[in-house]
Amino acid sequence: TKLFGRLDVSSRAVMGYSLGGGGALRAALTDSTLKCAIALAPHSGSFDDPFPKKLTDSVPTLHLVGSRDTDAPARKHAKKFYDRTGAPTLFFGIEGIKGGDHYIVTGPSGGNERDFTKGRELSFWVNVATTLLCCGYVPFSDGFGTGPSGVERDDAKRGAIGEIALAWLQLFLQGDESARSRLLEQPGIACRFESKGIRI
Repeated sequence: TKLFGRLDVSSRAVMGYSLGGGGALRAALTDSTLKCAIALAPHSGSFDDPFPKKLTDSVPTLHLVGSRDTDAPARKHAKKFYDRTGAPTLFFGIEGIKGGDHYIVTGPSGGNERDFTKGRELSFWVNVATTLLCCGYVPFSDGFGTGPSGVERDDAKRGAIGEIALAWLQLFLQGDESARSRLLEQPGIACRFESKGIRI
């Protein structure tokens, strides 16, 4: 009830990771009232390419993907989606020091599978023990430990992934034109950075 009347429901965006990234693309295709979409390491749900040959013409879409993602390889998923999008779109392929795997997009400064799963087993057993001993209390509600560390560093300034995502939301969700120029500057951790329909 504290949010009632305080949300601008006419200004909505969608974002998803992996299969959720594919879901965000489908949402953008079916709901033209969305202001923008962000697909993080998007996966179509199948390698048989069940997506239509043409994606949204109206919802600006950002694709963030690791260069060495073997779970959702860009050439089979994100790059195909980018090529099929008619609305303004940006493809940001991220290299990263540790390879740019499927988990690179899990932190605003990058991440990797090891960082993402760090502490997972310990937090699972702590959850089990406290649930049994403390009448259902769960200290790690997401089931994970520390999650992504965001420790990727190289010649790009810290936070390059989050900065591009934030600029995308500022421009297309909030209408802040000052963010447009940031979407045209290739970050140092980008191995591929291309756009359609985004001009100064």
